[in-house]
Amino acid sequence: FFFQAEDGIRDYKVTGVQTCALPILALSQQLARTFNVAGTGLLITEVQAGELAERAGLRAGDCIIRVNGERVGAPGDLVRYASAGKAGEITLVIVRDRTEQSISIRTGRPEMR
Repeated sequence: FFFQAEDGIRDYKVTGVQTCALPILALSQQLARTFNVAGTGLLITEVQAGELAERAGLRAGDCIIRVNGERVGAPGDLVRYASAGKAGEITLVIVRDRTEQSISIRTGRPEMR
């Protein structure tokens, strides 16, 4: 997975079979209120057509609040928690249209031995 963070243009990469360019932005307090997010989260600013993120059902404007059960607040959290999870799957909790929902993404990441 490849996640691009728009706060300082840092790139984070987790090696896997499929890649996913996902521009994200850490939520400010004002953005959190706008998107009805209590606490921290990451705003998806763009989703490319045909990419893994789109196929998984993610949309620009979604706010990621948890990855594999762990709360996220900085772009590095997304990669850290995603890479620490079960091989081949990532579970995200997002806020879309002011409502929480869960999305599972099949990553194709091989199991570590």
